Amino acid sequence: MSYKSPKDNSEHFKNVEEGVIHDYGTFDFIIVGAGSAGSVLTNRLSSISSWKILLLEAGDEGEVFVDIPALYLYLSSSKYNWGYSVTSQKYGCKAAINSSCEYARGKILGGSSSINGLMYNRGHPKDYDYWKQLGNPGWGFEDVEPFFRKMENAQFPAKNLGHSGPLYINYSTPVLPIQETFRDAFAEMGIFETEYNGENQIGTSRVESNIKHGWRVSGKNAYIKPALNRKNLNVTTKAFVTKVLIDNVTKIVRGVRFVRNGKTFDAFAKKEVILSAGAINSPQILMLSGVGPESLLRKYDIPLIKNLPVGKKLLEHTVFAIAFSSNLTQNKIPLSVQIEDFLKGEGLLTASNNIKCLGYMNKDYLGRPEFEFSLLAPTGGNSYMNKTLTSLINDNIIERIKNMDSEKYFSIFVELLHAKSAGHVAIRSNDPKDFPEIDLNMLSAEEDMEGMYKAVEILLDISKTEAFRKINASMYFPFTGCSNYERNSKKYWYCIIQNFSLPGNHAMGTTSMGYDPRTSVVNHELKVHGIGKLRVGDCGIIPATITGHTNGPAFMIGEKLSSMIKKEYMPKSNM
Repeated sequence: MSYKSPKDNSEHFKNVEEGVIHDYGTFDFIIVGAGSAGSVLTNRLSSISSWKILLLEAGDEGEVFVDIPALYLYLSSSKYNWGYSVTSQKYGCKAAINSSCEYARGKILGGSSSINGLMYNRGHPKDYDYWKQLGNPGWGFEDVEPFFRKMENAQFPAKNLGHSGPLYINYSTPVLPIQETFRDAFAEMGIFETEYNGENQIGTSRVESNIKHGWRVSGKNAYIKPALNRKNLNVTTKAFVTKVLIDNVTKIVRGVRFVRNGKTFDAFAKKEVILSAGAINSPQILMLSGVGPESLLRKYDIPLIKNLPVGKKLLEHTVFAIAFSSNLTQNKIPLSVQIEDFLKGEGLLTASNNIKCLGYMNKDYLGRPEFEFSLLAPTGGNSYMNKTLTSLINDNIIERIKNMDSEKYFSIFVELLHAKSAGHVAIRSNDPKDFPEIDLNMLSAEEDMEGMYKAVEILLDISKTEAFRKINASMYFPFTGCSNYERNSKKYWYCIIQNFSLPGNHAMGTTSMGYDPRTSVVNHELKVHGIGKLRVGDCGIIPATITGHTNGPAFMIGEKLSSMIKKEYMPKSNM
């Protein structure tokens, strides 16, 4: 029987005792959420033996198969994903059932770093310099670069990356002939090879992934596991946090309330509570605790403690793909051979989704990239397109997609990196059992539609290169829903883009960092405006989009926040 995603959080409230609250103890710091940033915080703060640390995670530890990269294809349809979907979209996800795309969020030790595609990006230096310009001192690229370098452990020569941290970075293997085609096609257009986590992001590069000896490197593996034997650390899984306990007079946090195994607990913090539940769940917890938009909280009879724009600026990357057939095939590899290769740290099972190359560019080929192009190579047996798309596309399209032969088809994904459109996260009621409302507002800004169309034009130019002609590459788009428009006209591609654009699952901005409480939720120290002893440390604090995937920046946020906390609380003699 296939897995069915939950529709709400009811599973956490089965047989919960009514009216009884148990004392879970007092800690120095309570960390809510064991995602990328939360994992780092857990390790770094528990390294101070005099500090008592509690980590609360709604998911469990995860089974060993989670760490096999290729099984990432299945994790979004498992208990390790919260099961969220976005609201019906007007300009994106149109081919999905009810125009609503699934929205994967990790529910496991390691969070989304345990279920994601493992691609490692720092982002562009201008991303962070812009954060600083927005009124966030200490967040320019020169400020955050040491924290990237501290956590990185690149297994290939790279002068711009660290080589001694806990977060392993490797090139995706095996190398396939289609990668040369991708590289040569971009070179014909004046876009040459580079190291995208280096000084110049414009160009093509092999994918850099968080993999060690063929296994996934997640927040759990890199940061939590090495700390589990520390006597001052309590890691509690299957703990669903319902609210932060805030004194409504002093506006100082006392602790958190959570449910676990049929009981309700209060845990208390002497120093701070840190929300690292992610850019979707941290806003939900804040709003249920009385911190959020006044009108929304009053609508659901939640006593207002602090009026802040929680959830108001949901930023995302928008993704669109075109498939090609070619004569450059990848023969199917028997599962027994794949397993044998995997045990040697090689082969298909060591790659999360067979994305082999990235290309970054913009309209003028200079500066910070606007688009990411990623090559999904023929899989020789693991059909990423089938498993991903058939989980969300209308039934009348599924059969055409299933006919795609994983031996000869490859795809190029286009990602719009700096969309103008912004959505929101909001509670649906005052009941923590209800999933939050997630509206991406995809492609609602005309500049975003123009941007995606420009990216498609670039992709069409790539398809006409000599490199593509050599392998007889031919576009494959088994969709007739836009046939009322002239094929390849602008209106035709607008229709295609709106039907097949998907979210990148890179949620940002919902607890945005800034100096003004009218437009932000936390300050540059990640302290919630107007609330004592409460911080947020996850991708929700990102005030403007990242040029690339967000897992690397999430780890960096954890490293930087850990450092800030230590500097604030530790005597100088111990630094």
